[in-house]
Amino acid sequence: MRQAEDALLTTARKVMVIQSIVTLVAAGLAFPFKGLAFALALIYGGATVLIGTGVQAWRLKLATEDRAKQPTIKPGALFQGMLMKLAVMLAMLAVGLSKLKLVPLALLIGLTLAYSGYLFGRGYAPRSRG
Repeated sequence: MRQAEDALLTTARKVMVIQSIVTLVAAGLAFPFKGLAFALALIYGGATVLIGTGVQAWRLKLATEDRAKQPTIKPGALFQGMLMKLAVMLAMLAVGLSKLKLVPLALLIGLTLAYSGYLFGRGYAPRSRG
């Protein structure tokens, strides 16, 4: 069970690093062409996904704790993590668009690019040492 928990944490870290890199590269490329406001909105959109990924990883870690020595993930806890992730992301988007008045297109581009980090963050599967 410890190997599976380590694999989940390794994969979550890998995805978060990829999301950070994609967001920062996109902001760096956008800055000279679109300006600071666009680049900052792009970073905020990426940070929204990054924080959502962190919340989901935290909930997944809690769902896989080995309290009862059962190598299963509780489906309710897993679903709760997904809902919390979406709630945090929606709240951050609402704040970014309404209170901070960020550029909507840049915010959505940052969100989309950072979310694509899931496509490149292949899972880590521990091998048995038989």
